[in-house]
Amino acid sequence: MKLRISTPIRSMKVMKPRQRGFTLIELMISIAIIGILATIVYPFYQHYIQQTNRKAAIAEMYVIGQALERYYNHHNGTYDDGVAPPNKNTNIDSLVSAINGRIQGYNISVTIDVTPANLGQAYMIVATQDTMGDPDCGDLTIDSYDSQTSSKGSNCFR
Repeated sequence: MKLRISTPIRSMKVMKPRQRGFTLIELMISIAIIGILATIVYPFYQHYIQQTNRKAAIAEMYVIGQALERYYNHHNGTYDDGVAPPNKNTNIDSLVSAINGRIQGYNISVTIDVTPANLGQAYMIVATQDTMGDPDCGDLTIDSYDSQTSSKGSNCFR
């Protein structure tokens, strides 16, 4: 018994391996989609960063306020340390400069009220906004009476 092959071997086509990859149009479409998504997402990301910077500044303002209250309790009921200039506390200034090196978007300063009416019994902590601060709130202020104000917004201390 003979075996018959129905297709002769010489007439079989050899299949070349198919090349895989992206066409130029597919690549351009995907880049366009990424660009559109980036233009939508970036403003939300930037606003989130500004809010985070504002909340970090507020938290550091409270750290400074607590340090001032500790100083007040340990130094005969005054925030002033008696060292020139009279509206500053050199002990707190070192804390403020360390904090300003950590946070972004705001520059924090402390002023102690040494007018004859208060005699070092009041302070004001101000966080001045820079380019990465929250533009909806502007400058932030906390004083010794725990009064919280902002130069622009009303819900900035939430």
